[in-house]
Amino acid sequence: MLGKTLLWLGLVAIPMLFSACSEPIPTREYGFKSELMEIKLTEFGYQMYLKGKPFQIKGAAGREYLPKLVAAGGNCVRTWSTAGLDTLLDVADSLGLKVMVGLDVVPGRLGLDYNNSQLVKEQLDRVKESVLAYKDHPALLIWSVGNELDLGYSSEGLYQAIDELAKTVKEIDPLHPVSISVGGRENWVNMVAKHCPNIDILALNIFRRMPLVQEQIKNDFLWKGPYLYSEWGNAGFWEGGYTDWDAPIEQTSSVKSYEMYVSKRNNVFFQNNCLGSFVFYWGNKQERTHSWFSLFSKEGERTSRYDVIEYIWKNRWPENRAPDIHSIKLEDKELGSSVYLQAGEMYKLVFDGSDPENDSLAISWEILEEGDYRNTYGGDKETPPQKIQDLSFRLDGDTLNFQSPNQTGAYRLFMYVRDTEGGFASANFPFYVQKSMQVSFAN
Repeated sequence: MLGKTLLWLGLVAIPMLFSACSEPIPTREYGFKSELMEIKLTEFGYQMYLKGKPFQIKGAAGREYLPKLVAAGGNCVRTWSTAGLDTLLDVADSLGLKVMVGLDVVPGRLGLDYNNSQLVKEQLDRVKESVLAYKDHPALLIWSVGNELDLGYSSEGLYQAIDELAKTVKEIDPLHPVSISVGGRENWVNMVAKHCPNIDILALNIFRRMPLVQEQIKNDFLWKGPYLYSEWGNAGFWEGGYTDWDAPIEQTSSVKSYEMYVSKRNNVFFQNNCLGSFVFYWGNKQERTHSWFSLFSKEGERTSRYDVIEYIWKNRWPENRAPDIHSIKLEDKELGSSVYLQAGEMYKLVFDGSDPENDSLAISWEILEEGDYRNTYGGDKETPPQKIQDLSFRLDGDTLNFQSPNQTGAYRLFMYVRDTEGGFASANFPFYVQKSMQVSFAN
């Protein structure tokens, strides 16, 4: 469990060092106003207006499948850097989308020492160039001066640098507001509230805790101005259970969709001062697995989480909804059990899947090695795990008979379900192969 211990230290213990800060909170006014947009306090809290018309952000974090974003009712997209921004801004504008542009600000944990004034100045100069290059594009909505810069990192100069970045961006471009994305922990939020008066919008990355954070926003956070959710979705890999060998347990498609639906039911997107949200991840990306956060398959098929997003944004379900995998069991053991298998032997995976319209379903599967990602977090690039070849599989109704790999180690068995209308579902079960003659289970 060393990986989770180190991760906890990075995510929680380090920021707690700041909680002892006793400096007074600067008095400030929230809001923003320019000839293009305004964020003002109304009887319903802070609201955004574009050229006098109310604008609620219905956004996606990711750059892929933008026509599908529009079809689902979305109106905004978020980036983490300016790479490829020229093309993205033009495409977004052609589709009627706005963009929250992430400027290239390096998190401290990735090597930028925020106590080194020369390095901080060099970064500021690079940011100036980007703002000058893109400030007049009609698709631009909000600047973001970093994403989780304080994740696993502490520095006296960090928040001073964040505020200087925000101040400089606003001096160059007074027409667009500036945000900063942080994890939804009280210490991080309060440090921004105390030390960053030039930040206009607080952006929160929150997943499973999203329905619970409302009370913190009202009662505990020192930030009292406009905010948005810059990343949200199904539970993160840090928020669930683990196997004995430290592999995180991924929810099935059905559980992911339901948890996201609960966020809609709890009305978290329309609370006072909330300007909107960006669902994570609009596309397909490797983060612990290729399916954990991805709203689409590698081939671009939509998951049932896409359907939930359309329901949230349009208040109605799509005409045809994606299939779901409700549950999977490996040798009669529920997902969440630590299952050990003998090398090269045959075993059974039983699954329960369905389609809302009873479309014909195609089933496929694969076994991948379990990657060791215990030292990566915050969106760090991950190398996709290897697929295990030349194994025996046989599907018998709702039971998959499969051969375990011949080499000892940690693996995942992935199950995929596709309908005839571009819908996709997935689930996976981690297991460990050992040479022992005895198969064992640990709940």
